[in-house]
This record gives sequence, structure tokens and C-alpha cells, in this order.
Amino acid sequence: MNRRRSVVAVAVLVVTLGVAWWVSNRGYETSRRTPIRLAYATQVSNLPFFYALENGEFARRGLKIELLPPMLQAPDIVAAVLGGQADGALDTALLSIIQADQRDPGVLRVVLWTIASKDNAFMRIVVPVKSNIHSLNDLRGRRLGHFPSPQLRAICWAIAKRIGAAADAITLQPTPPTAVIEALAAGEIDAALVLEPTGTIAIERGIARSLTDSPVVDLAHDEIPIGAFSLSGAFCTDHPEDARLYVEALEAGVALLRANPRSAPGLIAKYTAAKNPDTAAKVTYPRHWLRREAIADHFDYFMNLLRESGVEVPKLAASDLAYQDQE
Repeated sequence: MNRRRSVVAVAVLVVTLGVAWWVSNRGYETSRRTPIRLAYATQVSNLPFFYALENGEFARRGLKIELLPPMLQAPDIVAAVLGGQADGALDTALLSIIQADQRDPGVLRVVLWTIASKDNAFMRIVVPVKSNIHSLNDLRGRRLGHFPSPQLRAICWAIAKRIGAAADAITLQPTPPTAVIEALAAGEIDAALVLEPTGTIAIERGIARSLTDSPVVDLAHDEIPIGAFSLSGAFCTDHPEDARLYVEALEAGVALLRANPRSAPGLIAKYTAAKNPDTAAKVTYPRHWLRREAIADHFDYFMNLLRESGVEVPKLAASDLAYQDQE
């Protein structure tokens, strides 16, 4: 009898250890000892992350998430990741990611692409309601505000060239997102290149009207990547299973957004400056493409746009930046 009990006990122990090994190797631990730290700016393009967060996709995979305080500029977001204060970033201007890779190849890994397209006005140029600016040509000699971002500045330069003007024919004026609506209302700038939800908020408050929607699309192609979610290369190397699970959860957020767009206004009101439900319902947001979706040609359109605006960028393919499982 004792021998039988010993055999049963050994069998139970073996099964228990086997299950524990399988769970740990699948990565579905009950919790991480340290959270995944993420840098971000408060903008509507982060919707897939918040869909995943609200639906418990990270917690379901045993991941803890820590959002750093919101930042205003893409270079600051990238600097937080490069400096080790963050393990990754939510949607960030693609130029800042490219420049980081140019200095140190592989330092950031793109896990999700943000796409501007003709069917949304995620990026737009707005002017005061009573402005006599009615076309891009009217921007000559005017002050064009833009969020403090090298990428948005490059787009402004490209706009100047497209209307046949010298780069300095339009006065570019960096203006923080928190101040751009007031600057328009006060006449401190004549127009502004903004990201959502700032444009819709300005329009709904009766301060501005849209001059042109999705100007970057008009400059380049009907669908073009302008941003990306990323993880640091070091994090992907040191914590490959956590990186895989994070990407899996984020992609689940994309699937939720695509399947349930009616939930977007509630999350926009909760996580962005568009707190008014009626305003949040009118905010537009970009598409998001998974890292395995066909991005190559569209990425090349963006790189050509940067070169046209005078930005020196290396010969680079989308696949050079993209995260790969088990890196």
C-alpha cells in the first residue's frame, strides 16, 4: 500500500511539474514581476492599446502595464525608450523611429503601424472660421503652427514645395497641442497642422474649420504609414516571451477596434482631450496595420516624402524596423 501511494505521489509530482513547465514556457504567468513601461502622447491613434487594455488582453496574458506621464513630442517619447525609462512606446511619429534606427540599427522594433488614409482626417490643417485662407496656396506668407515634431515640420516643408513656394515662404511655428487652439483663436498663428482630436475639438468649439483633410495623403499616397507602436530592441532580446505576449495583446486590440468601432467614442472621451461625448463621436482615427500586413510599398512612399521635404533618411525597408518573434 505504501509503495502504491509513493508511486501515485511521484506521478502527481511529475504531472504537476510538467504542467508548470508548459505554462511557464507558454508565457501565461499569473503576473510579471515588473510592469512593461510605455511612453506615449495623448492622441487618438493609441486606440488599439486602450481597446486591449479595457478588454483585459494584457492582464489575461499575465502582463502588467505601466504608462509613463504623457509627453508632448515624439523625440521625447523615443528618448525615454532609448534612455531606459520605458520598455516601449505607443503610437509615435515614424520619422523619430527611423532616426533612432539610423543612429543605432535595431534599437527599436515596430510592432504595429499607424496608417493615414483618404477616408479619415486624423491629420488635418485647420484655420480660423473667418479666415481668408481657402486653399493651400493661400498659406504663402502665413504662420503655420504645428505640434513640436520633426515629422510634422517635414510635412509642412513638403506642403510648401508642392505649392511651388520656398520652404521659408510659410513661417513654421511649433505650437504645443495644449496651446494650438488658443493660438488660433488669438490670431497668433494663421493655420495649424494638427492631429486628432485637436482638429475636431477646434471645429466643434466654433474656433476653426478644416482647410484640408489628410494632407500627407495628398502629398504621398492614399494610404501611408505615419506612426508606429514599438518596443525597445533590448526588451525584445531580454524578455522575448513578454514581447510576444504584448504584441499578441496589442493585435487583439486592433481586432477589437475593427470589429467594434462603435466603442471608440467612449474610449476617446476617456483617454484623450475630447471629453465631450458629442465631440468624441465626431473624432476620426487612423487605420492600424499589423506588422505582417502589406506595408512595404506604402513605407517607401513615406520615405520618398521625407526625402522630398529635405530630410536625410537612409535606404531602409519596413522589414528592417519590424519586430520578429523570438528576436
